[in-house]
Amino acid sequence: MIAGDLSSRSDADLVTLLRNRPDLAHPAPRTVEALAARALSPGSLRRALDGLDRAHLAALEAAIVAADLPPGTETDVVTGRAGSGSGAGRGAPPAARAHGAVTTTEVATLLGCAPTSAEALLADLHTRALILLDGTGVGVPGPLLEVVGPVADLAPTHPDDAEIRRRLHVDLEAAGGTVPVDPPRDDPDDPRRRDATVAPVAPVSPVAPDAAGDADPGARGSRSPSDVRTSHGGESGRGTRSESALAALTDGSPAGAREVLARLTWGPAEGRFDPDGPLGPAVRHLVAHGSLRLHEADPGAVTLPRPVALALRGGRLWQESPIAPPPATPRPVRDLDASAGAQAGDVLTLVEEIATAWGEDPPRALRGGGLSVRDLAATTRLVGLDTPLTALILEVGHAAGLLGRDGGNEPVWAPTKAYDTWLDADDAHRWAVLALAWRDLPRAPGRVGGRGDSGPIKVFTPEVTVGAVLVDLRRRVLSVLADLDPGLGLGEEDVLARLRWASPRLPDGVAEQVVHDTLAEAEVLGVSVGRAIAAPGRALLTTAERDHDADVRALGATLELPDPVDHLYLQADLTAIAPGRLDTRTATFLRLAADLESRGGGATYRFSSASVRRLLDAGWEVDDVLQELTRLSRSGVPQPLEFLVRDAARGYGAARVGSCRSYLRSDDVAALDALLARPEAAPARLRRLAPTVLVSSLAGSQLRTLLRGVDVHAVIEGVDGTVAPDVSAPARALVPRAFRYTPPAPPDVEAVVAALRSSPSDADAGRGAGTAPASGSDPEIVLSRLRQAAAEGTPMRIGVVHAGGQVITHAVRVTHVADGRVGATDLITRRPTSWPISHVTDVSGLHDPRPPVTPPHRPS
Repeated sequence: MIAGDLSSRSDADLVTLLRNRPDLAHPAPRTVEALAARALSPGSLRRALDGLDRAHLAALEAAIVAADLPPGTETDVVTGRAGSGSGAGRGAPPAARAHGAVTTTEVATLLGCAPTSAEALLADLHTRALILLDGTGVGVPGPLLEVVGPVADLAPTHPDDAEIRRRLHVDLEAAGGTVPVDPPRDDPDDPRRRDATVAPVAPVSPVAPDAAGDADPGARGSRSPSDVRTSHGGESGRGTRSESALAALTDGSPAGAREVLARLTWGPAEGRFDPDGPLGPAVRHLVAHGSLRLHEADPGAVTLPRPVALALRGGRLWQESPIAPPPATPRPVRDLDASAGAQAGDVLTLVEEIATAWGEDPPRALRGGGLSVRDLAATTRLVGLDTPLTALILEVGHAAGLLGRDGGNEPVWAPTKAYDTWLDADDAHRWAVLALAWRDLPRAPGRVGGRGDSGPIKVFTPEVTVGAVLVDLRRRVLSVLADLDPGLGLGEEDVLARLRWASPRLPDGVAEQVVHDTLAEAEVLGVSVGRAIAAPGRALLTTAERDHDADVRALGATLELPDPVDHLYLQADLTAIAPGRLDTRTATFLRLAADLESRGGGATYRFSSASVRRLLDAGWEVDDVLQELTRLSRSGVPQPLEFLVRDAARGYGAARVGSCRSYLRSDDVAALDALLARPEAAPARLRRLAPTVLVSSLAGSQLRTLLRGVDVHAVIEGVDGTVAPDVSAPARALVPRAFRYTPPAPPDVEAVVAALRSSPSDADAGRGAGTAPASGSDPEIVLSRLRQAAAEGTPMRIGVVHAGGQVITHAVRVTHVADGRVGATDLITRRPTSWPISHVTDVSGLHDPRPPVTPPHRPS
């Protein structure tokens, strides 16, 4: 039926379907029936369900409950599963109720909304090929039931449901109740309509205030005054009907019966009890009267039957309406774009600091490619962030191609050559590169620091990779903020509630982690401020994703960066205050001359003897340092700072290092004597060549490092005897090969639809409703038909290749399709049998006149 429904759609409708479910176009189906088979495959159905919000998923569940599709009317002799007795009670095979058995009014009643709202939701589901919809009613494809799973926290259908439903009507009628225990049918011969004591009530919808006006006037006019009083008032009427049902079901029951039913009413439908506990008598009484069902395999577990749950719920499926998104309280955020720009500038500073530190002293790469816990901790202290957010900066820098692993014998992590190019670009361009890398990052930096299978999760390891699903979830979280008016933000709990409504099939633990990580990362990167998305963040969701350079330019144009400052305020306590983000020259000088003490709008730097010596190591002279400080300071150079600079320079260079591999010379003979006597200098293997000259087996840079560890501040001496500045080139790594995630290109759905229309099978099938395209031996179609037959329990005719290559036709009822085999019950012999799916050549209805497809003979 799905194939016939798709064949009857217009080209525009098929294009809309493929855009809503792009997996159906990869690879392009050859025929409409192949498209229908793919649309009903479990993988595609799961992806389609994952894309539904709570309202659409609730409408689909309501249609499933209303249809009450049983797995079959005969006993499944292969799996031991019994079919639903309700189907046999109505006298119709299960497949006959798959289409046209449910009305929009029934779905609206279960949803608790106006029929117009239900119609709109069902129309969207039909557009996605998840239900069948025409003038006669709503149909749910059988394969969908195997994928949806538990529906509205109700128990699965059971063969005893029909008898329970009948007894409920009798008990409620005897008690004077007017509670519908199952959705009413439009069929006048349906036993549920004959037994029902009241017509369906269309409650007031939380979406459409005029829902009562949309109800069927004939249905309203047919009610008695007492019925109207019972159902009037929307939610209060529902509560009255639920209380009536609870009172009728627990009349004469032991104490605790009401409590047991109340706990199970809204799910989960299963529970456990202690037979010897205080609720034991009540549970046994409810089981004896059919209000509860004992598990055969576990006598301590009970299930609330579906008809009883519907009665207790007053004929609806959920306590709260699933139609509208959960309410939230947005709050205004002042100076949103300016604050976001300031935070974006801070991110650029963090990347520069990490790149500078790693360029001077690259951390070693682990054998598995990650960064050690010790090096991550050192980087965390450097940037002043917690571990997950430090990992964010590193992962984004790697994804943007700014950080990478070199290819040496002892690999290290270092800035790449692309970092130097990035550093020369303007600030807006540089931030846009980072933001786009984060948006498309298929990795979860928030996992870093947690426990994995092999220990702590480290940066740059495969354990951080999640995949494209994380990219989509990150976009969904940002879209929740983008749906608000500009300048408004939401709390984390409100965002989580909105995401759960937009993606109800997302596990709770995953939703909470994604929301927490995405909001925290967006704040650090300047995408949002105070949980309000800024203009660059909105642009981040709308860029084309195809031309990276064009996206960078478009995104950079939306960023409101403050102008960098080129001055400082020097203070007598040996600190410097930066009144904003420093320009590149000032930041480079200050990074050498002082140590960062605190960040924020006015970062604080502290000068020390060690920091001044870094300047001297880089080749600065004392007078040049003081002159540069004078140029940068708006408050002059305090005298304590000048004294610090001159004192640090006074002992600097008293000893000089050369290569012998290296030598050490000094005019202070006593100092050299003292050095030779110190055990800390033993690793240098120093020996005296002259009263003022010592030589070592270490290289000059290694010797200088060791001497500084024992508080001897030596300098490197050149071949001409002059001091050589320490200006070695920073380490650089190769740009990662796949440093940027590129989402797959969307399919050309118009071309796919045009190819479908030109295929012979589609032309033969015609465009009429209900006409299925011709079948063949396409494995995808065969597998889809087998799954659908197993889900709906319909008798089928299948062709199977047996020994010798001959095709034998069997009339069967398919019971299951799993593990590469199809199980069935032969309708002639009544015996179970199974075959490999690869041996099945064709599947058709039992009364289909088409012969089975015979494969070509292959000589042995």
